[in-house]
Amino acid sequence: MVLILGLMNELSAQVIVNGVNLDDRPDIQYIEVTAYQKFAGKRYNAFVDYGQKLELFGAEDQMIRGNDGKLFPFETPMAVLNFFAAYGWELVQVVPKENVPFSFNGIIFLMKRAKQDK
Repeated sequence: MVLILGLMNELSAQVIVNGVNLDDRPDIQYIEVTAYQKFAGKRYNAFVDYGQKLELFGAEDQMIRGNDGKLFPFETPMAVLNFFAAYGWELVQVVPKENVPFSFNGIIFLMKRAKQDK
């Protein structure tokens, strides 16, 4: 039951970054998703770069949030990858963990929008 509720919560979230719903922006074809775990943290957050202007102190605005506005927690980096796959994004490349800045434990996924059948 808990697994089902967790999955429903995950699928009810939208891919919205700083107020921009990526589903409504077909011009955005590639994104960089950093799944990172804060020092001594248990869960992961996802930082998304779709080509938007990044503010020095606005990193929190670039993270995936749930419907309640709170940071959407992911159990593992694979949960982040599966979240984006469920919304039509395909994995292109993985950047090794040791190259993720400001993170105790993290990984970067380069993703592209999946081609849709017409």
